[in-house]
Amino acid sequence: MLVRCSSNLIVGGGPVGIVAALLLIRSGVDVVVFERYASMLAAPKAHLISPRSLEILTTAGIPVERLEALAPPRTANTKAWYVNSLAGRAFGWRPYEPGTERGQFAERLNIAQPLLENALREHLEAIKPGTLRTEHRWIRSLTDDEGVLSEIHGPDGSYHLRSSYLIAADGAGSGIRESLGIRMQGPPPPDARATIHFEADLRDLVGGRQGMLYFVGNERTEGTLLAYDPASTWAYLCAPLTPETAERDAVDIIRAAIGADRPFEIKGISSWTVAAEVAERYADRRTFLVGDAAHRFPPTGGLGLNTGLGDADNLAWKISAVLHGWAAPGLLDTYDSERRPVGEQNRDQSLANLVDLMQVYPAMIAYDEHRDDELLQRKIDRQLAAVNTIGLQLGYRYGGGKEITVLTHEPTAEVGDHVPAVPLAIGSGIRSIIDRKGFSLLVAPGAGARWASALARSPLAPRVVEVELAFEEDSWWNALLGLIDDGAVLVRPDAHILGRYASPSESPQVITAIAGLPQTEPAR
Repeated sequence: MLVRCSSNLIVGGGPVGIVAALLLIRSGVDVVVFERYASMLAAPKAHLISPRSLEILTTAGIPVERLEALAPPRTANTKAWYVNSLAGRAFGWRPYEPGTERGQFAERLNIAQPLLENALREHLEAIKPGTLRTEHRWIRSLTDDEGVLSEIHGPDGSYHLRSSYLIAADGAGSGIRESLGIRMQGPPPPDARATIHFEADLRDLVGGRQGMLYFVGNERTEGTLLAYDPASTWAYLCAPLTPETAERDAVDIIRAAIGADRPFEIKGISSWTVAAEVAERYADRRTFLVGDAAHRFPPTGGLGLNTGLGDADNLAWKISAVLHGWAAPGLLDTYDSERRPVGEQNRDQSLANLVDLMQVYPAMIAYDEHRDDELLQRKIDRQLAAVNTIGLQLGYRYGGGKEITVLTHEPTAEVGDHVPAVPLAIGSGIRSIIDRKGFSLLVAPGAGARWASALARSPLAPRVVEVELAFEEDSWWNALLGLIDDGAVLVRPDAHILGRYASPSESPQVITAIAGLPQTEPAR
């Protein structure tokens, strides 16, 4: 059987797999992506893109402005409503991550997954045609000390492909994960659900209740309306439908959820299981799990896709470092130790959000305006974490030692933290000055020459970057990072802090921090 070669094989052409490929390519690493299906996902699925994920997408080469042009205006997606139907009574609402907080790259974005996937695939094809190969199915792999040999079945038959590493981005039912005997860990699935994808122009019903989510509870149905685009694209998450009557029931349910006589077209019905699971390990020798292959969350909180994009960002620079020869393969052991705790934390919060939400539906259905106003409002007030997880999405610290506040984010700049975003004079955010192929030492204007001189004799010296703020009111950033006088911050290629230093006299500690990562072993 024919054997082909690639530095890296990614199985799965969804957003996480494509972003992993884009990050590797920008780091100068060869990669091929195999997707078993001929066409993209048609129904909207994930939709909330966090500020951190937008930053990662920008690093991968996707301008935020391009995604904004595909999405409804942010002003239309600032609330989550609790209603007995879209046209009926509103019991209350909660703000949906309003505004841009200090240290945040951008506001979150509400964009249907098919639109995001299409933008990512178009960009991948533009920068490296042929990287994504559809109708290619992974069959099995064998791993040795030199790499991974995978059997692939494509349109022209089967062949083998040898790669240095294998990235499993093949979804919740990952065949790669199962072949490795990696178990998923978490509580038993609490529920089975269905998603009804439909098209309708419901802007007149939304009116002054513009929002991203509408939690619906009435005698006919309870579920969640997702407004991907109020003028056209909606989805309704609800209890599972009986297969024999699913199409008829779906029409009845959507009418009850809308609560008014409006035309709509059912585009698809899918069944799925709510799960709160994280893989017992994210790596097995030269194979790495990312995205849904590594973790499955309830949708409450919008953490699934965003956690997967964080996986890709963490893993890509480490693979690049090993293949380019400036770190040893042992660096890849830190992928599991850094990302699995994030996955476990996000799993637990998503499940807690779901449990709280399940108490609101019965209260809306049984609502009595003469008796239940205060009771229902208390239940709705508890829902804030179900629609606001900015602290989880921006505040995690590799290495632990930080107490996360779910609802808010106060930037910190300790070792393991992500460098807080801030407008810089030389670019739009911290990513513009981070070296994807090595470490960056951020210093204040005027301190660069002194630091470069102190580090000149070391082969492990990072790139020294003088950073200048675009706006005087952002001087808090200098103080937070210690970029005052000769202070410096050592930053990894994924913009997480590796060390902080007061002056060039501490240059040996800079080298020690870099050397503390697995070094010297040649790349294969």
